Amino acid sequence: MAQETQDVEEKKWPPHIEHLFIDLMVDEQQKGNMEHGVFKAKVWLSITKTLNEQTGKGFTPKQVKDKHNRLRQKQRKWGQLLRHTGLGWDKTTQTVTASDEVWASVIAGDNKAAALRKKGCPDYEKLKQFFAPNTATGSLQISSNTPTPDSDEERVLGEELANEEREAHRFPKKKGKSFGSSDHVVQSAGGGDPCSLGRALEVLNQYTDLDDDTYLNVAEALQKKEKRVLFMGMPEQRRKSGGCDDDMDTSLSDDDMDISDCDDDMTTGADTDSEYDSEEEEFWFVFPLIGEMVAYFQRHYDKRPQRTSILTGSDYMAEVRDGNPTNCHEMFRMTLDLFYHLVEELKHYGYLKEGKGRVDVQEAVAIFLYTVGHNTRMRPVADRFQHSTETVDHKFRRVLRAVHTWGQHLIKPNPNVRSIGAIDGTHVSSRPSAIRLRTHRSRKSTVTTNVMCACDHDMRFTYVHGGWEGSANDSRVFEEAIKDPKNGFPWPPEAGALAAATPVQQPHFIPLLLCPAARIKTS
Repeated sequence: MAQETQDVEEKKWPPHIEHLFIDLMVDEQQKGNMEHGVFKAKVWLSITKTLNEQTGKGFTPKQVKDKHNRLRQKQRKWGQLLRHTGLGWDKTTQTVTASDEVWASVIAGDNKAAALRKKGCPDYEKLKQFFAPNTATGSLQISSNTPTPDSDEERVLGEELANEEREAHRFPKKKGKSFGSSDHVVQSAGGGDPCSLGRALEVLNQYTDLDDDTYLNVAEALQKKEKRVLFMGMPEQRRKSGGCDDDMDTSLSDDDMDISDCDDDMTTGADTDSEYDSEEEEFWFVFPLIGEMVAYFQRHYDKRPQRTSILTGSDYMAEVRDGNPTNCHEMFRMTLDLFYHLVEELKHYGYLKEGKGRVDVQEAVAIFLYTVGHNTRMRPVADRFQHSTETVDHKFRRVLRAVHTWGQHLIKPNPNVRSIGAIDGTHVSSRPSAIRLRTHRSRKSTVTTNVMCACDHDMRFTYVHGGWEGSANDSRVFEEAIKDPKNGFPWPPEAGALAAATPVQQPHFIPLLLCPAARIKTS
């Protein structure tokens, strides 16, 4: 049945039509017609019309959308394959490269990968460009049984996310603009002054037919800021019209300088305002240096204390402990007794230890609870507890790692119960970076992260798997949770043996449901 479906697909969508369809979608995306990661109805109609005109086919918008969805699944499948360690991508042959040992390891974990070993994906780069910004990848997924990342792993992850965001905002691409146009100069201003001397010389170097004298004269004229602005704002054809001779020289000239007579006139023009230019250049050279010197002096020599409240962090904790018990519940979202119990448990198992600094374990836990309980930012917390933002960040991460590690001992199935329990997903509000905003937008248009949970008959959580983008389907989160061994899905003993004997990398979960010893009650 699957082979018949594939044959019909190849007959209706041969490679050249599929390639044209992908190009049309990428072109509409680059035009900015893909708002919130989807095409509107009129864009689909336009793509369908153009595709039918160029191929002579009679596709309907529904068939085009269905093909779009199949291409999304294709890109996701290849993307998941390439995330395996040891697999590479050959851009020439458009195939996956790896050793036999790596392939054996990959196929053992996912038998679907065997079908892709000899196949290629000619348009993978374009599919990645089109679908990747709008497709959930689960790159930040983590489960209750996943080992807690240390500070070095967190730092590496933070650097990767920062680099990803930096690359996404560097030199935005626009079509239909020539290099020398003023629009292009404005668009490329993200990396610095669009009319800098270096960029003006880059444009000038494109005119290879200039003689040496004209080139040197124009280059010397571009030393002035106003000349560079005029030069960079010229249309492309205006610069080329006279080969940088009379027309271009006249455009760059004014009352006190004419590039067409660059030997005498330019020297005279430069003398008339040389004093003004020298003073202006001196000002813009010295002024930033003075500002840096003043800032350095204030930062290292004339320090002004910032956290000067008489109610320090330790005093605030004493006030909470000795005050009305309701205050502890309002601030830390738990009763005072439960707060003491949490601190003692984290200390008892060795997840938190008293240090030599001013912040003890109780205050560190209070900083963590105050932040997550009220969704508070670091600066208000730093002002509340009278510590620097660096200290607050350090203590927050330390307690977060401790709570995650402690959770591995709390969130686990009952060994006396031979079932996993009820499994369901929930969406939790999140605040991702701008480049990840689309993938975190759920079907209800809210920005969330998708979390899968399992609980037993006593209403105790036995497994939590989170970190997936809000646009990810519940079934996909569930499939990834049970497929990857590193997620530590809590199989019952008999079900674990069955899963090892008959891999669960199938599009359903029925084989395990049919096993009496592996009954899974789903909500």
